[in-house]
Amino acid sequence: MCLTICATCFRKLEGKIVFQDDKVFLLKRCPEHGAERVLVADDVDYYRRCREVSPEARNSDFTRAFARFALLSAPGVGASRDRGTQSRES
Repeated sequence: MCLTICATCFRKLEGKIVFQDDKVFLLKRCPEHGAERVLVADDVDYYRRCREVSPEARNSDFTRAFARFALLSAPGVGASRDRGTQSRES
């Protein structure tokens, strides 16, 4: 599990990273806006290598600053949406 937000109301949610069709997706569900499936990476091996960074590097000021920059500057609240497979349940 990981911490994420609803792309519509920005409510904090629990999410789950899954590997499907050689891609990495974040699955999350907002009680108000329904389920979302967000494309995190289109290469599972690359994603896994990125996750192998040492804990010291992951927790550095630079890493946190870059993560904030990426979240604020990327479309779709920090991640590319997989619009072809995104679903919303009411």
